[in-house]
Amino acid sequence: MERKIVLRTIFFNLTVISFILLDLFLPYSTSTTEVLESFYTSSTKTSSKRSPTIEYRKILELKNGNLYHIGRFPEKELDKGTKIKIKTSALFNNVNEVLIFDNTWKKYSVGLFSNTFISILYSVSILIIALNYFYINKIAQILLIAATMFATITSMLYVFYY
Repeated sequence: MERKIVLRTIFFNLTVISFILLDLFLPYSTSTTEVLESFYTSSTKTSSKRSPTIEYRKILELKNGNLYHIGRFPEKELDKGTKIKIKTSALFNNVNEVLIFDNTWKKYSVGLFSNTFISILYSVSILIIALNYFYINKIAQILLIAATMFATITSMLYVFYY
């Protein structure tokens, strides 16, 4: 690849990644105290008859009927009627944290990046993209393409799915 194409790819990646990082690090807006109805997983069959796909979503349901898509359930087993506060991100309104009242308010990460494996891979992608600015060879370019694919797909999941 030419240097010009590599630089354009790096610029595209940094733009996409910066929106996600900005959304993760800007202060969250916290909802008023709500009452938990349940956590559950829903499955939906999508696509055609020849190649069926089942889509699984983890859902947080509140007593007032609001539904929120989350990346994972809190580690603690929760009862129906537990007091809860939802913390949504500033740009994309994703639920990244919940505050659960159990004598004191405890914070639980429930967003896409609360999964350690995804967070580590996203960080490695950022590192590979940054290294390609200074060091370019065939292996670095292959890694740049892989990092671009992972960062873009993960960013799209964060924005549109969660």
